[in-house]
Amino acid sequence: MQKVKIHFPNLDGLRFCAFFSVFIAHSLHLMGYIHPNPIVNRSLYYILSNGDLGVNFFFVLSGFLITYLLFKEQEFIGKVDIKRFYLRRILRIWPVYFVVVAIGFMLVPNLAFVTAIKSTIPFSIDIPMSTLPWYICFGANFDLVFTGVKSLVVVILWSVSVEEQFYLVWPVLIQLFKNHITKIIGTIILLSFVYRFVNYNNYAALSYSTWSVVSDLAIGSLAAYFTFFRPAFVSFFGKIRKNHILLAYVAGVGFILLRKYFHYFNDKFVHVFMPFEALVLSVFFAFIILEQNFAENSFYKIGNLKFISRLGKISYGLYCYHSLAIVITLLVFQYAGLRHGPPSTLVYLSEVVTALFVSIAISACSYRFMEQRFIALKGKFSYLATGDK
Repeated sequence: MQKVKIHFPNLDGLRFCAFFSVFIAHSLHLMGYIHPNPIVNRSLYYILSNGDLGVNFFFVLSGFLITYLLFKEQEFIGKVDIKRFYLRRILRIWPVYFVVVAIGFMLVPNLAFVTAIKSTIPFSIDIPMSTLPWYICFGANFDLVFTGVKSLVVVILWSVSVEEQFYLVWPVLIQLFKNHITKIIGTIILLSFVYRFVNYNNYAALSYSTWSVVSDLAIGSLAAYFTFFRPAFVSFFGKIRKNHILLAYVAGVGFILLRKYFHYFNDKFVHVFMPFEALVLSVFFAFIILEQNFAENSFYKIGNLKFISRLGKISYGLYCYHSLAIVITLLVFQYAGLRHGPPSTLVYLSEVVTALFVSIAISACSYRFMEQRFIALKGKFSYLATGDK
């Protein structure tokens, strides 16, 4: 049986952009940088801390791509082969995930040269073994909800856990309710909205709970549904005017920059705003994905940046390993005598550049010597030929 070829040429570039925004936000928070000018310092944190939204962008993108591929498989063979889907997800996700778990739980906290100076690192690298079952069972996000953030080496895996939970259920729902999938998606979005409304003042629940962030995946899935089953929808994006695209980007970026300001309003306003905030952001991220893939009048297609797209192919590793890369960078600068308390601007920028290169180096090696072997095996269980996911 000849495989159907599926490829969205701009998704790899978008993946790298999402990773990079998360990386910059984490570098700002984890390296302990404080700009000497208080106004500049507040502005940096106000603007760059929005980079955490790259995780939400990953959710929307994953929902879009996985759902589209499931629809295509269903069309091609008449059903969703759930067993093969699980095997593909295991082969793609588990190797890197469990390498990071092993490093975070077994290696980093017990290395002598790390232990000697870990008190000077501006974040924790210790994690109790009692929390290991949460990570082994892909429940890391609920560990954060119930007990808080611990080791920064493994905390990044919370979002991978959310995606694995989604992957466990989603193909089954598509197979069982293929004629009612929009109702299922709508129900998920509604329930997620209600959860955020009830927990509007619980930061951990809003940030890490599956029930809170699953609407991002659902919005991406809805975009995939309209892309696959509504040709007029794709045609609309194909013909959208450049000035309308610009207006959408300005509105979306403006909302991102102003959203934290809205958090300071009175309690009743925040109670209503917080549930809607996630919906607005996920719709904006879905717009970016659709615009980049289908609009004929885009200002620029990220896929034209070949180097960025190549880095996007290793974005899963970049995302999972970058906290480790930051730890390695801080240790190197510490032992070199370049870090004494909060870093200077020059030292901080040097650390950011170094951590980025270390992230790329680790991820490239991981992809070349480990992930590609599993990806090749994964392809044997796929009916579709795709380099996207």
